[in-house]
Amino acid sequence: MTVQAAATAEVLDQELEQKSNNLCVQAKEVKVTSPETFEQAAEYLQSVKRCQKEIKEWFAPMLKAANEAHKRIKQKEKDELNPLEHAERLLRQAINLYTMEQEKIRREEQRKLEERKAREAEKERQRLLERAARAEEKGKTETAEAIFSQAEEVVPEPVVAEPEVQKTTKLSSGSATIKKDLLVKVVDMKTFLQAVSSDKFTVNLENIVQVKALSLKNWIKANGFSNGDIPGLSITETQNISVR
Repeated sequence: MTVQAAATAEVLDQELEQKSNNLCVQAKEVKVTSPETFEQAAEYLQSVKRCQKEIKEWFAPMLKAANEAHKRIKQKEKDELNPLEHAERLLRQAINLYTMEQEKIRREEQRKLEERKAREAEKERQRLLERAARAEEKGKTETAEAIFSQAEEVVPEPVVAEPEVQKTTKLSSGSATIKKDLLVKVVDMKTFLQAVSSDKFTVNLENIVQVKALSLKNWIKANGFSNGDIPGLSITETQNISVR
């Protein structure tokens, strides 16, 4: 932009700003109390809309240039990031496959350990029951009852199979942590909403369900619904003025 063009632009900008300021002052003073003042307010409203249009047209070339520059920079950024994002996906996939396989192995080991401890506990319980039975045969009732009580208290010893990969692994710079998460997808919206709306669940629907207001309004208009037609929904008619 040349110095002359910049100076002209600055003057035009000042003119628009002054026009905008004047209209804002006039709008504060308007009181609609009659058909005449209604028409005057509508005239001011029309002027306000025209001024808005002029300001938008004034900034449009600058916004267009800024948007085009932003798009070019974002595209360059995307081009640079794409290979790295692909590399990240490959690495995450390889790590996840390994950790899932190790977790499968750990669970199997956990199952075997628990079964072994259960067998050991049962063996000890049977041993005590046999001792109690022998004591009872010998007439040692109190001793037999004490041993029976010991047998009833025998439970498998808790055991944990340690994972091959720890939850957090220290790296040369920072750390890597394995985090479990959930993948959630609504496969039947109607059934889902009926379920969470029932007394079976305690949930604030506003926290998990987002209603698209415009789509809802268009649906209501298309079907001619009024307030009270749909439980849980308030429909209030409003009005606005359009100027051209």
